[in-house]
Amino acid sequence: MRPFDPERLLLECAERKSAEPSISRSEAAVQRAKAYLRARFYEPVSLDKLARETRLSPFHLARSFTEHFGLPPHAYQNHLRIERARVLLRAGVSATDVAVQVGFSDQSHFIRRFKQICRVTPGDYARAFGQPAEDYLS
Repeated sequence: MRPFDPERLLLECAERKSAEPSISRSEAAVQRAKAYLRARFYEPVSLDKLARETRLSPFHLARSFTEHFGLPPHAYQNHLRIERARVLLRAGVSATDVAVQVGFSDQSHFIRRFKQICRVTPGDYARAFGQPAEDYLS
């Protein structure tokens, strides 16, 4: 029988970590949530629906998503919508049509979010890119 060696015992019992970092369950889930929101930015996506898709609790998902991306899921979705709206406005699509295409429930909500994120109204943004003023909301 070998003598008791606490150092050897500690080494045998210690958890060995792999050389490659593993992706945590939360990290993988928030990446799935991000992809889901990117694919469906124009649809109403509730936190409960997103949580079911990622198999996390709504609270855990919101906290982890915010930690990873700096915004909660709904705010991230609004940013995606505004990102797409900017492309459409530059292409000459009227702000009224843009609001519907990117998934805002009404024009005033679209204008508020656009101004909050871009610091200008959709109409001013479109005019800055040479689009006719009469087709846009102020």
